[in-house]
This record gives sequence, C-alpha cells and structure tokens, in this order.
Amino acid sequence: MIYPIANYLTSNLTLRKVAFLFFCIIGILSTSTLSAQKPKDFGIKSKKALTYYLAGKQQLEYRDMVKAMEYFQQAVQLEPTFKQAHFLLVHTADTRNKISEVKNSLEFLANLPDPEMAKSKLIYALFLMNETKYVEAEKYFKAYLSTEPKEGQDKKRAEVNLRKCKYAAVAIKQPISFIPKNLGTGINGPTDEYMPNLTADGKTLFFTSRRPGNIGGMDPRTHDFDEDFYASKGKPDGSWDAPVNVGSPLNTAGNEGASCFTQDGKEVYFIGCNRKDGFGECDIYVSEFNGNGWNAPRNLGNTVNTAGYETHPWISGDGKTLYFVSTRPGGFGGTDIWYSQKEQGEWATPVNLGAGLNSPGNEYNPFLHASDQALYFSSDWWDGFGDFDLFMTLRTENSWGKITNLGYPLNTPSIERFLFITSDGKTGYMSSDRIENGWGRNDLFRFDIPASIRPPAATWVSGKIVEEINQSPVKAKITLIDLGSGDTVRQVNSDPIKGEFLLSLPFEKEYAVYIEEPGYLFASRNFSLIGASTEKPFELNISLQPIQEGSSIVLRNVFFETNQFALLPTSHSELNKLILLLQKNTSLVVEIAGHTDNQGGEAYNLTLSQNRSNSVKQYLVSAGIPEKRIVARGYGETKPIADNTTEEGRALNRRTEFIILKR
Repeated sequence: MIYPIANYLTSNLTLRKVAFLFFCIIGILSTSTLSAQKPKDFGIKSKKALTYYLAGKQQLEYRDMVKAMEYFQQAVQLEPTFKQAHFLLVHTADTRNKISEVKNSLEFLANLPDPEMAKSKLIYALFLMNETKYVEAEKYFKAYLSTEPKEGQDKKRAEVNLRKCKYAAVAIKQPISFIPKNLGTGINGPTDEYMPNLTADGKTLFFTSRRPGNIGGMDPRTHDFDEDFYASKGKPDGSWDAPVNVGSPLNTAGNEGASCFTQDGKEVYFIGCNRKDGFGECDIYVSEFNGNGWNAPRNLGNTVNTAGYETHPWISGDGKTLYFVSTRPGGFGGTDIWYSQKEQGEWATPVNLGAGLNSPGNEYNPFLHASDQALYFSSDWWDGFGDFDLFMTLRTENSWGKITNLGYPLNTPSIERFLFITSDGKTGYMSSDRIENGWGRNDLFRFDIPASIRPPAATWVSGKIVEEINQSPVKAKITLIDLGSGDTVRQVNSDPIKGEFLLSLPFEKEYAVYIEEPGYLFASRNFSLIGASTEKPFELNISLQPIQEGSSIVLRNVFFETNQFALLPTSHSELNKLILLLQKNTSLVVEIAGHTDNQGGEAYNLTLSQNRSNSVKQYLVSAGIPEKRIVARGYGETKPIADNTTEEGRALNRRTEFIILKR
C-alpha cells in the first residue's frame, strides 16, 4: 500500500501487476493440485525443464524472486514452448520491474491460441505501449478484444488504451521541444521529491519530500520516510539553497501532501489523511504564515470535505476559487476536479468542472496559472501516450475550452502528474522518476515551456508598506481591482514583521491598487499592463499616513473625461473606500481639493477644478455622509506638484486630494 493517497494512486502499471499476480495465483493453484506432475502434463518432454519449473515455483513461495526467475529462464531454454514456465517467468520479472528482459516469453504467450492465455494479449499490448510501440500494441489490444472478454475493468482498459494507441501513433511523430534539467543535489536526493510550487517572483521553491530528517521518520508500513514540506531560496546564479523543513505545525508525525502555497508563500492548502478532525479518508486543510511561523492548520469543513476523499487543492490567484479533486457523489468518473468559491468568507457548495473536462476515468492535479486563463491537469482517460498524461485547457467566456495533450516527450507511456509553470509562462517545473540523470526516485526538473502549450503571460508585483512618519513596517491589506470590470482580482496582506507583499497579475488590464489598515488613511495607485513588457515586474513601495489633522492623500483612481467634471464609473471603487473611511471615523471633517494642469485659461481651470471637487462631494453626500463634514475647494493650476512642461508632469498635476481638516 502507498501512503498517503493524497500524492499517489493506483495506476495502470500497478493494475498490470495486480493482474499478473491474480493470474499467476490461479496458475500456481491449478498446477499444484496435480497428484503426479510429469512433463507430458505440461505438453513438454524434458524432465529437467519440469524440475527447474517446480524449483522456481518453490522459490516464489519463499519470495525469492531472483532465484525463481533464474529457474524459469532455465526451464524455457530447455523447452521453448513451456507456456506455464513462460507465464511465471513473466510474472516474476514484472514484480522485479524486469519485464523488458523477458519480452520473448511475453510475446510467446500473447500469440498462443489458448483461451486461458487470452489475457496475455492484453498484458503484451500494455508492455508494447510502455515501449512506445503503439502500432504493435494496437494489434494486440484488438486481438484481446476479439476474444470477446467479459465486461469489466480489463475490457475497459483495453478499449481505452486502444484509443490512446491510435492517437499516440500519430502524435509521437510530432514531438515538442522538451529538455528537462535536474535541479541538482542541492534539492534532489536519493529518495522522492515532488509537487514543486514557486512563489510569484520565482525566488522560493516549496516541494514535498520523503527524506531522512522528516518529522515522522520512517513509516514501518511502507518502509519509507513520511512526507514533509520543504522550502528553498533561489540564488542569483540560478541554483538553490539547501532545503529547509518548514517544520511544525505544518509537518507532523504523519504524512502531509499535495500542497498549494499561495503566490506570496504566506498561505498553504494541503492534504491531511486519517486525522482526528477529518471528515473522510483525506481532507483539505489551510494554514497561514503569521510572520514568525505557520498557524495551526484548519480543516476546511464538511462543505468542501466529505466522508470520501478530497485531494490536490489549488487556489486561484484572487483567493476566491479553490480547485480540488474529489470522489464525492455527482462526478463523471473515479476522481473528478471540482471547485468551490468563497462567499462572505465561507466556501460555497462545490461544483463539478463538467463533462467537458472530467471523464469516466480519473482527473488529478489541477494547476491554475497566474494568468487565470490556463488550467493544467492530469488524466488517465483523454487521448494520450500511456498511464497519466498532462493536459491544458484555456478559459473561454463562460467555461473551459478544448482539452490539449501537452505532447510527447513531456508526456510518455509512464505517469506524468505534477506540473508548475512560472508567472511569465516560460518555465515549467515537474517531478519525474523516468528522466535520465536523476539523483533518486522522483526528482525535480525544470524546462522551457514550448510556445504551443504556453499559457498567457502574467507578471508579479512586489513592494513594502511602511508608516510615513517613522518608516516602520505596517501590516496592511492590499487590494487590486480591474478598472475595466470593477472586479477585485487580488487581495493579500503585507507581512506583519517586514511589511512586504508579493502577488501575480495578468497582463492586458488596467488596475487600481488600494492599501488599507485601521488607523491610517488608505493609499491608492493605478497602472496599466496593456502592452506592458513581460520582462520587468512592478514594485510598489507605499507609505501610509496616520489619521490626524493635516494628513492628506491623492485620490489616484478618481477619473473625469478631459475638460469635464462628471465622475467616470471607474471612480466608484475609490470613492466607496472613502465613504467607508468617513463612516468609520465619524468625527472627521475633510476637504476635497481639485487641481488642474496649466493647459487652458486660469479662470477656466479654477472653475473646472471647483466643479470636479463638487462632484466628488456630491457622491459622498448621496451615500449618507453629512454635507457639513465635507468642504469642496478648487485650486485650478495654482498648486502644481510637478513640471507642467511634460505630459507626465501635467498628469500628476491633474489630481483630486483628500485632506483631513479636523479629527
């Protein structure tokens, strides 16, 4: 058994081994009941071959697979048509992952006309598929299905993989560029590393590992180390610092898996299995970083978690949508991808992503790129190259679009499950045990994302929030709003110790930024990512002014048409925050000051600025703020803060200010 289910589930490869074992047990029992075993009972002549065969069976009982395999090989060398020896040789080789060494025996069995050997055709087809011999595999899948097997898992497996072979035989001739680079011994060790997850700036790598030093130590059930979360900081030369166990309370004496760290690395959603506060086999938990360490993880509750199995959470960049995998009722297959949206701080009833993405098979590992437009996932059903392949789909207006296989050789006949792509869409990270130059079982690799499967680009924004007077760090809420739609697209808190924040943002939009903390005037900014460079991230270092007489802020997201004073709809988000500030501080008396550049006549600019101030005052009054608390004044072009000889300077001079007159 493999623990926890959060990270690995039974694959077609494992099912093949189960099928071999079941088939072999039947063969062992049937032959062991013979009262007198003679060569002719097996359709052979050599007594020595029979002796080797019986000796091999005895070694199977002793569980010495190496010696058993040697005896079966000697038996078939003496009797090339000794089908029982061929069969147990294949079984033994498979349990040792040496199936490629007994291809001749496997092929011999698959071509026998014996009805009891029909399943060997399926097994051989799966072997050929694993060797990327899709045309040959197709032949044997068809041969197996022509024996009219009973409805069941084997027949379904043959039908699904026959379809995949037809697809793969063509797709493998159109390979994508895929040159993975091992992250090196600084990250990878002799055990397992998987589930890579980077912060938006790419400077911190989180991953899961089974390695010595884990809090849970060695699990006696699996003879392997328990899973823990690790973090590593990137170096300027592209290498990584030695990984550090993130410690308690995230890591425990049990297993923790399938983690999703948010883009600033300050929150994590992950899986805990068989816990006292769990609702089912595996549940989704969340924890926040408080500046000094991680808070005690919280179960997301029985709206998201069920008596079944939930795993592989992924949180959207705005923190409003949680994607995850579940076996809950209402799905289309074994495991489906679902999502839940946060409403007033609570997770709503989950919704299935639908039959266009979920299948009669199993879907896992949803990964929503920072652009919010591309969803990657793994599946064992859709057309691919073998067991689990990686796929992508792009967001359409109301749903997700066509499913695309990421291509060969990124996908192979083996299992591809875990993928992370950086904000700019150019670099991918994955875990694998099948790539050459590995240091252990599953290692972490990075590679360039081919243009054909690249998501729309996103960027990242970092900064620091401080108090204006003493420049000390401030924990504040940072909110970014899409000026076009009015939707909140990101919301994070700055670090309570350092005042720093980090988030990702999609391109081709204009944004308003708001920074709020009780006891301070909010600050605002705006910027455009329409046509912006993907190479240069944004930095926003902002000072907050305490709420006191004389404090002032520029309302940077209050907009008017040129030479007009009617408020544009894009102004409402900022003015609504101003309303909340005045409602929470009922003693404030404030001034709304309007300013212009020096274009046009002085008298005209004075009138325009007064009218704009009046428009803002009227908006506030209409929301219930007493008129006596608001003074509207227009200053025209008399108080410039920048040079009017440049467009940049004139834009700064065209402003609306908020000034506290009385506290």
